[in-house]
Amino acid sequence: MKNNNPSASLSSRKAHPFRDFLTATSSGMSMGLFATLIAGTIISTIALLFKNSGIEWVETIFEILTGLSTVLKLATGFGIGLGIAYALKLDGLKLISSALSGFIAAFLSRDITHLTIRDELVWTYSFGLKIGDPLTIFFVVILTLLLVNLIFNKKTPIDIILIPLATALIAAIITYVINQPVSYVTILIRTLFEKLSTLDNLPLMMLAGSLIAVIMGMCLTMPMISSAAVAIIFGIGNVSGAAALVGCSTQMVGFAVQSYRDNGFLKSLSVGVGTSMIQFKNIIKKPLIWLPTIITSALLGPFVVLLKYQASSLGAGMGTCGLVGQIDSVATMSEIGMPWWQTAIFIGVFQLILPFVLVFLFDLLFRKAKIIKKGDLTL
Repeated sequence: MKNNNPSASLSSRKAHPFRDFLTATSSGMSMGLFATLIAGTIISTIALLFKNSGIEWVETIFEILTGLSTVLKLATGFGIGLGIAYALKLDGLKLISSALSGFIAAFLSRDITHLTIRDELVWTYSFGLKIGDPLTIFFVVILTLLLVNLIFNKKTPIDIILIPLATALIAAIITYVINQPVSYVTILIRTLFEKLSTLDNLPLMMLAGSLIAVIMGMCLTMPMISSAAVAIIFGIGNVSGAAALVGCSTQMVGFAVQSYRDNGFLKSLSVGVGTSMIQFKNIIKKPLIWLPTIITSALLGPFVVLLKYQASSLGAGMGTCGLVGQIDSVATMSEIGMPWWQTAIFIGVFQLILPFVLVFLFDLLFRKAKIIKKGDLTL
């Protein structure tokens, strides 16, 4: 029988190990980010194709797409709150209150990200609304839900009034308390990534590029962690963003190549432009199948850092998923004045061709050595 009690749903979720709770809430956050901020970013990037054309109807398309992308981005807090509530199987007032707390957290976030270089986590528009810091929103939504669930553990006739009011007040207080410390942590981690990828010491800089590519690529393939969310939350952009993008692209292109023998063209294509997460069940069974893509990421990351290619935090964790990373590369590289041929090399060679060729060779070598066998990557 279906449980319609939102309080019971949250309580039962709390009864599970902390890791399961964190996995569910982070998954919900990722869904919210994809439906709002990332979708808005894709649309705004597409809109650039229609900019400054000099043709009235083309300019109208640009304005419509830009307006739509702005609305989606501004719904980030709402989307994260709704995503977390959905992941926790909440319904009724608590589902709505979760979305409300996310919006409040986004609106009341103080803009301290001016200390960063390019990819700000908080955009403020002329009418005063903000996208907000995703990590602050995440914590505010969870803490608000837990407190509201604790306070309203029994139903009352006036819940329809009390729960929204309590949610708004609690979310506002928590936002004011935690926003600045949480934002400083995200800035610190972002700065660390930037420093690592721009060190004067060449060996250390290349090592950093290798580690960023490997770690972010693995995050993309692991279903319990969203590489896109990690990149956005911690602002992994610029040179470190390029290394992350190559690592993520390598995972997707690489697993598409490895999957072909066992699954055919269509399923391999779904891995290459969809997600490499669907291979994670096979990785659990046989972790060694992950080595070709990991080794390739480790090899390509240093060269991307050395050549000073760049990607924004909004594309860094996407890889070849829907070609978002590649669209972002075009927008970011043109924005910094990089010649078109360098952009073409970054996308064509480092995100597509080299991952394809190197993973194919490593996979072939592993199959010759009987480390990877037919059927190991069957979906």
